Amino acid sequence: MSSGYPQNDYLEYSDPFAALAKADERSAFITRTYMNLAAAIFGLVALEFVLFQIPGIEQLVRMMVGNQISWLIVLGLFMGVSWIANSWALGATDLKVQYAGLGLYVVAQSIVLLPLLYIAYMVQPQAIYSAAGTTLALFGLLTGVVFLTRQDF
Repeated sequence: MSSGYPQNDYLEYSDPFAALAKADERSAFITRTYMNLAAAIFGLVALEFVLFQIPGIEQLVRMMVGNQISWLIVLGLFMGVSWIANSWALGATDLKVQYAGLGLYVVAQSIVLLPLLYIAYMVQPQAIYSAAGTTLALFGLLTGVVFLTRQDF
Protein backbone atom coordinates (compact mmCIF):
# COMPACT_ATOMS: atom_id res chain seq x y z
CA MET A 1 0.00 0.00 0.00
CA SER A 2 1.46 3.34 -1.01
CA SER A 3 1.00 6.39 1.18
CA GLY A 4 1.59 8.78 -1.71
CA TYR A 5 4.80 10.06 -0.14
CA PRO A 6 8.19 9.50 -1.73
CA GLN A 7 10.23 6.70 -0.23
CA ASN A 8 13.47 7.74 1.41
CA ASP A 9 16.16 5.07 1.79
CA TYR A 10 17.10 6.60 5.13
CA LEU A 11 13.64 6.02 6.62
CA GLU A 12 12.50 2.53 7.51
CA TYR A 13 8.81 3.27 7.11
CA SER A 14 6.67 4.77 4.40
CA ASP A 15 4.30 6.76 6.62
CA PRO A 16 5.38 10.42 6.84
CA PHE A 17 4.37 10.72 10.49
CA ALA A 18 6.67 9.18 13.07
CA ALA A 19 3.84 9.10 15.61
CA LEU A 20 2.06 6.50 13.47
CA ALA A 21 5.10 4.27 13.05
CA LYS A 22 5.92 1.19 15.11
CA ALA A 23 7.58 1.76 18.50
CA ASP A 24 11.08 0.71 17.38
CA GLU A 25 10.83 2.91 14.29
CA ARG A 26 9.71 5.87 16.43
CA SER A 27 12.61 5.23 18.77
CA ALA A 28 15.10 5.22 15.87
CA PHE A 29 13.52 8.42 14.53
CA ILE A 30 13.76 10.15 17.92
CA THR A 31 17.38 9.06 18.32
CA ARG A 32 18.32 10.45 14.89
CA THR A 33 16.42 13.65 15.65
CA TYR A 34 18.30 14.19 18.90
CA MET A 35 21.62 13.46 17.22
CA ASN A 36 20.85 16.02 14.50
CA LEU A 37 19.80 18.56 17.14
CA ALA A 38 23.00 17.94 19.11
CA ALA A 39 25.09 18.40 15.95
CA ALA A 40 23.27 21.64 15.10
CA ILE A 41 23.79 23.01 18.62
CA PHE A 42 27.47 22.03 18.57
CA GLY A 43 27.82 23.68 15.16
CA LEU A 44 26.18 26.87 16.43
CA VAL A 45 28.48 27.01 19.45
CA ALA A 46 31.54 26.34 17.27
CA LEU A 47 30.54 29.08 14.81
CA GLU A 48 29.98 31.58 17.63
CA PHE A 49 33.40 30.71 19.05
CA VAL A 50 35.01 31.28 15.66
CA LEU A 51 33.12 34.54 15.13
CA PHE A 52 34.27 35.85 18.52
CA GLN A 53 37.89 35.14 17.53
CA ILE A 54 37.74 37.33 14.41
CA PRO A 55 39.72 40.55 14.90
CA GLY A 56 37.51 43.61 14.66
CA ILE A 57 34.27 41.75 15.34
CA GLU A 58 33.21 44.68 17.52
CA GLN A 59 32.88 46.87 14.44
CA LEU A 60 30.68 44.30 12.71
CA VAL A 61 28.43 44.07 15.75
CA ARG A 62 28.19 47.84 15.97
CA MET A 63 27.34 48.00 12.28
CA MET A 64 24.65 45.32 12.68
CA VAL A 65 22.89 47.04 15.58
CA GLY A 66 24.07 50.60 15.04
CA ASN A 67 20.65 51.89 14.07
CA GLN A 68 17.14 50.64 13.44
CA ILE A 69 17.59 50.35 9.68
CA SER A 70 20.73 48.21 9.87
CA TRP A 71 19.12 45.85 12.40
CA LEU A 72 16.01 45.70 10.21
CA ILE A 73 18.21 44.70 7.26
CA VAL A 74 19.91 42.01 9.36
CA LEU A 75 16.55 40.60 10.46
CA GLY A 76 15.18 40.78 6.91
CA LEU A 77 18.18 38.86 5.57
CA PHE A 78 17.78 36.35 8.40
CA MET A 79 14.13 35.85 7.47
CA GLY A 80 15.01 35.31 3.81
CA VAL A 81 17.82 32.86 4.54
CA SER A 82 15.62 31.06 7.09
CA TRP A 83 12.89 30.68 4.49
CA ILE A 84 15.37 29.16 2.01
CA ALA A 85 16.83 26.85 4.66
CA ASN A 86 13.37 25.76 5.76
CA SER A 87 12.29 25.00 2.19
CA TRP A 88 15.44 22.94 1.67
CA ALA A 89 14.99 21.07 4.94
CA LEU A 90 11.28 20.35 4.54
CA GLY A 91 10.75 20.25 0.81
CA ALA A 92 13.64 18.14 -0.42
CA THR A 93 13.62 14.38 -0.66
CA ASP A 94 17.42 14.28 -0.91
CA LEU A 95 18.99 13.93 2.53
CA LYS A 96 22.00 16.06 1.52
CA VAL A 97 19.75 18.99 0.64
CA GLN A 98 17.92 18.63 3.95
CA TYR A 99 21.22 18.74 5.85
CA ALA A 100 22.32 21.71 3.76
CA GLY A 101 19.13 23.48 4.88
CA LEU A 102 19.92 22.70 8.51
CA GLY A 103 23.49 23.91 8.07
CA LEU A 104 22.38 27.13 6.37
CA TYR A 105 19.96 27.83 9.20
CA VAL A 106 22.66 27.23 11.83
CA VAL A 107 24.96 29.71 10.06
CA ALA A 108 22.17 32.31 9.82
CA GLN A 109 21.24 31.81 13.47
CA SER A 110 24.86 32.21 14.56
CA ILE A 111 25.09 35.54 12.74
CA VAL A 112 21.85 36.90 14.18
CA LEU A 113 22.82 35.79 17.70
CA LEU A 114 26.24 37.43 17.46
CA PRO A 115 25.17 40.91 18.64
CA LEU A 116 23.18 39.51 21.56
CA LEU A 117 26.06 37.33 22.73
CA TYR A 118 28.58 40.12 22.22
CA ILE A 119 26.53 42.56 24.31
CA ALA A 120 26.05 39.91 27.00
CA TYR A 121 29.78 39.23 27.00
CA MET A 122 30.59 42.93 27.36
CA VAL A 123 28.13 43.39 30.23
CA GLN A 124 28.79 40.13 32.13
CA PRO A 125 31.36 37.77 30.55
CA GLN A 126 30.61 34.87 32.89
CA ALA A 127 26.89 34.91 32.01
CA ILE A 128 27.50 33.19 28.67
CA TYR A 129 29.50 30.38 30.30
CA SER A 130 26.86 29.95 32.99
CA ALA A 131 24.03 29.84 30.44
CA ALA A 132 26.00 27.44 28.23
CA GLY A 133 26.68 25.12 31.16
CA THR A 134 23.04 25.11 32.21
CA THR A 135 21.86 24.50 28.65
CA LEU A 136 24.38 21.70 28.15
CA ALA A 137 23.39 20.04 31.43
CA LEU A 138 19.65 20.20 30.71
CA PHE A 139 20.02 19.10 27.08
CA GLY A 140 22.33 16.27 28.16
CA LEU A 141 19.91 15.18 30.87
CA LEU A 142 16.92 15.21 28.53
CA THR A 143 18.85 13.39 25.80
CA GLY A 144 20.10 10.83 28.31
CA VAL A 145 16.58 10.17 29.54
CA VAL A 146 15.32 9.71 25.98
CA PHE A 147 18.20 7.42 24.96
CA LEU A 148 18.20 5.32 28.13
CA THR A 149 14.49 4.88 28.74
CA ARG A 150 13.34 4.81 25.10
CA GLN A 151 10.17 6.24 26.58
CA ASP A 152 7.59 7.61 24.17
CA PHE A 153 6.65 10.96 25.70
